[in-house]
Amino acid sequence: MSKQSLKISIASVIKQNGIEGITGNVLQEKLFEIIDSTYTEIIILSELDFTGNNYQKNTLIGLTPDIDFELFSNNGSGTMLKVDNGYEFDVNYGVITTSPENYKLKIYK
Repeated sequence: MSKQSLKISIASVIKQNGIEGITGNVLQEKLFEIIDSTYTEIIILSELDFTGNNYQKNTLIGLTPDIDFELFSNNGSGTMLKVDNGYEFDVNYGVITTSPENYKLKIYK
């Protein structure tokens, strides 16, 4: 079961204001946190991880940016970058192209 389908299943059972279901936004959010930590690989990137302006990782091949992985500036304390608005991504080779700096890469499994 994928991370997203697991989240959808939880959301369908744990309703915000449902009848005959477990209710509670706090419980739902906590379960999502557990799923995120279980299904996420976090990589801290520095300038040394880049070849020129490129960072390549085979596990990124075939993934969809902003859905299957996210890239954050400044080791994650900055903003989430978007494709064509912060970086370029080659899905066939798993290559992120951006200025070599400090980033946090979250890959969802």
